[in-house]
Amino acid sequence: MAIRKVPAGKSDYAVPPGSTLQETLEYLDMTQKEFADRMGMAPKTINEIIKGKAPITAETAIKLDTVLGISANFWTTMEANYRTDLARLENQKRIALEHSIASEFLCYADMSRHGWVVPTREKGKKVEALRSFFGVASLENIQSLPYAANFRLKEYSKTSFFAIMAWLRQGERMAVDIKTAPFSLDRLRAAIPDLRALSLCHKGFWEKITTICAKCGIAVSFIPHIKGAPINGAVRWLSPKKALVSLSLRNAYADIFWFSFFHELGHIIKGHQKSEPFISYSQSPGQCRLEDEADEYARDALIPPAPFDSFLRKNNFSYQAVEAFSEEIQIHPGIVWGRLAKEKRIGWNEIALYRLKLEFPL
Repeated sequence: MAIRKVPAGKSDYAVPPGSTLQETLEYLDMTQKEFADRMGMAPKTINEIIKGKAPITAETAIKLDTVLGISANFWTTMEANYRTDLARLENQKRIALEHSIASEFLCYADMSRHGWVVPTREKGKKVEALRSFFGVASLENIQSLPYAANFRLKEYSKTSFFAIMAWLRQGERMAVDIKTAPFSLDRLRAAIPDLRALSLCHKGFWEKITTICAKCGIAVSFIPHIKGAPINGAVRWLSPKKALVSLSLRNAYADIFWFSFFHELGHIIKGHQKSEPFISYSQSPGQCRLEDEADEYARDALIPPAPFDSFLRKNNFSYQAVEAFSEEIQIHPGIVWGRLAKEKRIGWNEIALYRLKLEFPL
């Protein structure tokens, strides 16, 4: 008697092993009632197995081996293939339902350009790529991800929730490979002068930032900008012993980069977000106080208030004066230029020639 075998995952329908069982009974001219009696099972159960409603268990497979002379392994393999095919077909239905969510990722081209996901225009493959990227069984689960972050976000009409989630997720993915010591607030505070001094470095400062922060229990990730996520930086806790600071390479001028970095460190030092995770827009109600506190920390840590007040009283913001003041307080002059423009002491156009664009080998 020839047994029909159907490869798993090769068709657009699932063939239950009961179909082969029914063919076998017909070949033997055996009724379901007689077969049920030989198996010592209820006729209803045999009928449900044939229709694919009831599974062939290991115990049933051994009985089939005894009664029909067809190995138990054959039946268990067919059953496993059938259940896999059912799951595959159900997954295809879910993928079709998630096409609309995948279409919201207008940043997908940027994500693929940076190597986060595979480049594709096929809707099904895009869904699967995004599922893998986020580590979720369904894209519907993205909105439930515990991305605790307090991020600096400019008012921007093209801001996308999905792009922001992708940007934050990439920082999380990068942090997995960054080994850190258990978090220590004391070590972080002691490291602030060394981190601040790195603003004077022109090369390799990103590596030194990563090394110093890792010793304090903080993973630092540098993430390219993607469409719809105009973020300068974000901070969140991966565990009580490991914090994550993500920094954008968007508009990576010295003043923006270093202020954003120290702003995120300010959240950690101030104890923000450690107990209750949330994502914070800079203009979100109830969150401005935390952003203001982090701003104040970054402002004063980079440029100490007393020397800056003394500098302002001179009312001389020439190139030579700014360079001299920057050297006096040992900070990158671009940070001082940015502070002056931020406080409207000078126009942004006045610092265009002196503003340094940082370069990252990423």
